[in-house]
Amino acid sequence: MVRESSPRHRRVVLRVVAVILALAGVGIALVFVRLSLDWSDSLPYESAATEARYILFIVVAVAIVVASMVVAIVLWRRAGRR
Repeated sequence: MVRESSPRHRRVVLRVVAVILALAGVGIALVFVRLSLDWSDSLPYESAATEARYILFIVVAVAIVVASMVVAIVLWRRAGRR
């Protein structure tokens, strides 16, 4: 049995938080894309403007995922050091 104050317990908790954070980032990006596309589809189609919006949505979604993954990796590695 692992005590709550043990370093191993802390490591496991931090790694679980890191995984949850990574998955949450992906989920937030998916929700962002879904809502953005719904909003964009409600506007009239203009070729250049619509394509620019879609590219912006992709860039923002990728930035959300990358940021959450970087934070999760840093948290995971710090948990392993202690």
